[in-house]
Amino acid sequence: MKINQAQHSALLAGLRLLQQALESGTVTPDDGDLGDILTCGGEHAPMTVEEIEAFIETTFNVAGLTSDVAGAHE
Repeated sequence: MKINQAQHSALLAGLRLLQQALESGTVTPDDGDLGDILTCGGEHAPMTVEEIEAFIETTFNVAGLTSDVAGAHE
């Protein structure tokens, strides 16, 4: 899939927000809102914060929030 810089930034920001929401408990699996999207309505287990981090690292070739922010607009 080919995406432009704005799409890349939006996807990365969305994944980081999801990690924060999972950590804070704002989003929980099958919560009737975003948690339902996360599990496809209970069809599969949700990704953990760690799994999302690994996905970010491999898909976007970045590690950690500091690196994401620093390299986002180079």
